[in-house]
Amino acid sequence: MEQRESSAQLWAAIRRLEEPFRIALVLADIEELDYDTIAAIEGVAAGTVKSRVSRARSRLYAMLSPEKVSTESQTPGTPVASVSSNPKTGGMS
Repeated sequence: MEQRESSAQLWAAIRRLEEPFRIALVLADIEELDYDTIAAIEGVAAGTVKSRVSRARSRLYAMLSPEKVSTESQTPGTPVASVSSNPKTGGMS
């Protein structure tokens, strides 16, 4: 039950992201597309996609962390799916 609530909180936070950040994040971390593919889909540079994904992750961590943990304490490059992941499997269940 707790994992279901965590998943619902994660998706609620994702929906609150501004559209460019939400799209980049979902395509990168949920759909597992590479930055070049996302850049082609969005019509922007790959660097822009990388920046959007990074900012989206930072904003999600801030939204989901009760103590507003800084992103410095998070592992860089951690996919969003791991925010509510099952620690035994390392992925979403």
